[in-house]
Amino acid sequence: MDTAINPGLDRSTGLTDRYTDVGLDGSYLKTFQGGNVVSMNARYLAERQSLDATCALDGAGPECARNTLTEVRADASYYWRNELGGTVGVFNTTGSANPTLYAGNRTLKPDSTGMLFQVDGTPFGSSFSPLGPRFNIRVGVQYTIYSQFNGAGTNYDASGRNALDNNTARVFAWIAY
Repeated sequence: MDTAINPGLDRSTGLTDRYTDVGLDGSYLKTFQGGNVVSMNARYLAERQSLDATCALDGAGPECARNTLTEVRADASYYWRNELGGTVGVFNTTGSANPTLYAGNRTLKPDSTGMLFQVDGTPFGSSFSPLGPRFNIRVGVQYTIYSQFNGAGTNYDASGRNALDNNTARVFAWIAY
């Protein structure tokens, strides 16, 4: 992806922010007898940022404008009879230090690392759906644990907040038709 945008739709500087992303992803899916399924997914993303408009609007110098961001994610899932499943994932995001973009943390970096755990159910994964063959629903719980957030594991914002303070629990439901 290669795009140029005006931050906040502000065109007053005559400059734009440019993002160039290159990514690679892959998936593996294996179905076993009885409807059991194993899947693995991985993703790599490298982003270059030229934030000329953002830095000009902030009054920052040209050293603010050139940044990088890299993200690596991987997960593995197992579904019993294509109905009850569990997922374990890892993620790592790193990037260049920038006092304008990351002023809210003491490292001035976006670096974050953690794990994700998910348990979910798909009621019509291996059986007939009462609302038609193309209808299904999935409900689940997901928990994300951070070992590093904004460049540090402890006191990342110089106010005593730790990476674990950003752990997140999510209950979800999706419907597919």
